[in-house]
Amino acid sequence: IGGVLDDILLKIADLMEKDYALRQKIKTAMSYPSFVAGAAVLMSIFMLTFILPQFVGVFASFGGELPALTQFFVTLTYLFNKYWYIFFIVFAALVSAFLAYIKTPNGKLNFDKFKLNAPIFGEINRKGAIARFTRILGTLIKSGVPILEALSVSSNAIGNLVISSAVLGAKTKIKEGQSISGPLAASGVFPPMVTQMIMVGEESGELEEMLINVAKFYDQEVDRTVDNLTSIIEPLMMVFIGLTIGTMIIAMYLPIFNMVNLIQ
Repeated sequence: IGGVLDDILLKIADLMEKDYALRQKIKTAMSYPSFVAGAAVLMSIFMLTFILPQFVGVFASFGGELPALTQFFVTLTYLFNKYWYIFFIVFAALVSAFLAYIKTPNGKLNFDKFKLNAPIFGEINRKGAIARFTRILGTLIKSGVPILEALSVSSNAIGNLVISSAVLGAKTKIKEGQSISGPLAASGVFPPMVTQMIMVGEESGELEEMLINVAKFYDQEVDRTVDNLTSIIEPLMMVFIGLTIGTMIIAMYLPIFNMVNLIQ
């Protein structure tokens, strides 16, 4: 018994280590764009608060009508500096409402759907969830846990309500005598390759090994996707910041350029 228990504990430790590494990869992929977007917002606030107000008096001395882009930022500067607290109250209210909504059953389900279908990051989330599910299920079956119980445990550990619901729905069908691959394929959540490999594992009697192989494959897919995403997002984020700040700088100097052209 001691040897079996030691083996199970080692598998659980290995499972937790791999799951932690997977979650960290996904967090890393998502944290960089969030950081850059936050930096762009802070830089914009700095420009609106300290830089643009210095130009407002200069613009007023020009007389005449300002370019539309400049007028937009002058108005935005005025509104932000006079009613800045309203901006922050509205922002805090929206964030609080969003956080409260995703804690509701319907809100969590919709947010998890969005995470699976979101542009760019949806692919990473889906692959990560599949890797987590197949690794946990394969490890549990390999450790001697009955399939129905293993499905229940793995569904709770997936971290995505959409996929968890699909697994629990499949569990009901399996309890009625169906195979594992059929209900999972019918759910529409899992890629055909995953369900086909599970079907091969069922037919060959090596389901647990096939599940672990699927997990390894999707681990590599997450690594590849994160690497590709990082190489694409870094220049895109730099372009985003450049456009954001560059547009504000152009708006500040447009009236000066126009005045110089008139003088010439």
